[in-house]
Amino acid sequence: MKNSKIIIVGADFQFEEKSILKKCVTSKIDAEFLLLDDLEVRIGTKTEFAKKGTGIFKSFSGNEKFIIRRSRGNFEKLVAFVEILQKRKFVFSDSFRSISTNLNKEIFLATIESKILPHPPNSFFIEQGKKVSSKNLSFPMLSKPVLGRHGENIFIHEDLNSLQKTVDETSETLIVQKCLNIEAEFRVLVVGGKILGAVRKIPETGKRIANYAAGAEFKKADLPESLLNESAKLCEAQEIDIGGVDIARDENGNYFLLEINRCPEFRAFQKATDIDVAGEIVDFILKK
Repeated sequence: MKNSKIIIVGADFQFEEKSILKKCVTSKIDAEFLLLDDLEVRIGTKTEFAKKGTGIFKSFSGNEKFIIRRSRGNFEKLVAFVEILQKRKFVFSDSFRSISTNLNKEIFLATIESKILPHPPNSFFIEQGKKVSSKNLSFPMLSKPVLGRHGENIFIHEDLNSLQKTVDETSETLIVQKCLNIEAEFRVLVVGGKILGAVRKIPETGKRIANYAAGAEFKKADLPESLLNESAKLCEAQEIDIGGVDIARDENGNYFLLEINRCPEFRAFQKATDIDVAGEIVDFILKK
């Protein structure tokens, strides 16, 4: 473990990547950041990823451990890179399955089943242009793209005509679900099966979206132990090592699963909880 080198792979070098790299440096762990934009994919007898014309795998000792971060427009390249890591038996965070499916809610959310943290009522997927049946629908309904991020292109529909119009005009499959009357929204952070804690996500005044990117404030929160344990179990089932589990509580006190984010941002969580998330991630990958 002492001789392991940590390589952080991602499409951007933001707070999270900088924090992980800084933790490695202060802990005297050999580490580097690998930017996906710098890599050129070369295929032949063996697939190679080249940086400035030089194949990077030639310099690897086999003892490297990879922390896989965000793809940000380099999804296909990242998926190919991770599959090559898997074939060559390198250690990396999460799994090929979770990395290749997490961004697509139609694949990822459909494989999550939980009695403790169910999906919001009347959740289903519908392709562009398909006719929406009004059977069993109770408005208002919410729609969002299966490939959406940061709360973008989320719409609330008061009737069937509004929902159908969005389905007709969209260019991708949507997830549609009952619009919950949310009393509170939370995030549970899990690293390597360890529950680091929970925060409450408070939307900016005048906004409904409780994402940090949308100006939400995060505050340390307490959640029932059953929900914390279920969050860890769901991350394990989805093969996610570093996960942010988003949970909503409605006005009646019922809890619902909104999302599980692989490689979540953790700046706001760390500030609210004073937990060294980067340190937890480094400790985990070294032991994996």
